[in-house]
Amino acid sequence: MRARGWFRSGGVAVVALVLVAGLPAGPSTAVAAPPTTPPGQAIGYWTAERAANARPVEIVLDDRGRRVPPTLRSHDGSGTTTGSPWPDDAAEAIDDIVGRLLFTLGGSDYVCSASTVESGGAAWVLLTAGHCVWDDAYGAAQNLVFVPDFEDVLAFGCTGPGRVTNASASCFAAASLHPAAGWTAPGDDYDHDVAFVRMDVGPPAYLYDGVDLPQLAIGSAIDTDATALGYPAAQKYDGTDLIHCAGSTSAGPGSYSTVAALPCDMTGGSSGGPWYVEGSDGTHLAVSLNSFGLRNLSGFMFGPVFDTQALVALGDAAGAPPVIRPRGAVVLEGDSGTTVAEVLVELTRPAPVDLTVDWVTIEGTDNPKVARAGEDFVGDAGTLTIPAGATSATVPIQVIGDTVAEPPLLWGEWGLVAFSSPSVGAVLDTSFYGLALRVIIDDD
Repeated sequence: MRARGWFRSGGVAVVALVLVAGLPAGPSTAVAAPPTTPPGQAIGYWTAERAANARPVEIVLDDRGRRVPPTLRSHDGSGTTTGSPWPDDAAEAIDDIVGRLLFTLGGSDYVCSASTVESGGAAWVLLTAGHCVWDDAYGAAQNLVFVPDFEDVLAFGCTGPGRVTNASASCFAAASLHPAAGWTAPGDDYDHDVAFVRMDVGPPAYLYDGVDLPQLAIGSAIDTDATALGYPAAQKYDGTDLIHCAGSTSAGPGSYSTVAALPCDMTGGSSGGPWYVEGSDGTHLAVSLNSFGLRNLSGFMFGPVFDTQALVALGDAAGAPPVIRPRGAVVLEGDSGTTVAEVLVELTRPAPVDLTVDWVTIEGTDNPKVARAGEDFVGDAGTLTIPAGATSATVPIQVIGDTVAEPPLLWGEWGLVAFSSPSVGAVLDTSFYGLALRVIIDDD
């Protein structure tokens, strides 16, 4: 799903092996999607009074990782950077991408922040904090809705008398919740405090047509310049403004060194709001989110460093199976013996279980420009395994060295590896007829 720029500061697959003359040398889900309230019921739940009384979620931890009341958070001014309202003229789409998340946990109503993220397909997917959709004691959040225009909901609720527009214009219900597997495991693992929400409808055209939606980036949250956004609604903030903090991130202190830290004093209600960085190609990347504060270190926000668990959860929310894409290899053949050509096979997203795909070398033809088994390479077949959490693996093909100058065809001779029968839960990319390209560079 793509839209306008806004942020500033199975079949059979085959791989071919070309000999170039004269050139130099899962289950399908991270965790079972927890049940949530049916969409119509969720929208009908949110009256104006309930929306106004929803409490902001604020997570504050002590130096042992224990949750403490936000009122115990010290205010010594260390590293404090005041969050500022997002300028009205900074970008026309940001208020629609980042919004509020209303939900119920344990019988109480709460508010977090959430943002639309690139899903790679037709599904509308939100990024938020794991603690905004799942709690060990209460399970999955209920009555969950995304609200881009909160003022409208405060006035009329999601439904009811006084509403002159369709309810879905302001309140959008969740179809399914997809917290990272590490978050739903027993105990609060803030390294994996991330979740994705698949919405009940596709992305509304009036919100996102022409908008370049942020893409998820893994392992990129520390030692970078980032901008955090959210709707803090506690202490000095009242939840009416989209607030942002911009600064340089670092690793958290001491035992929190595996999470990212950003100078920012946003409070409860901003949980789940995204951290963005600008990519080298001008796109914008979601690298973390507002997760928690520390009692003894005010003025800093902490967030997870996204990893493959986040990618798996995003893929589950998007409803897109991982795609196995054969790529290829280039190898210098040598004058004798054999040389290994590692044929690359990529996966569009990691899976929570090992994935397999069968492969076999193509024997070639009488065409002298096509590599032949037994003369140019060792014919072989097997099953490739891409381990759980990985995004690539290679197939080793033995290339036979010789002193014969090969006839040129696109700079040399080529051969093919065919792929078929991907394991359940994966799809094979057949855009190149299910073939992978092997390039053998002739050094004679």
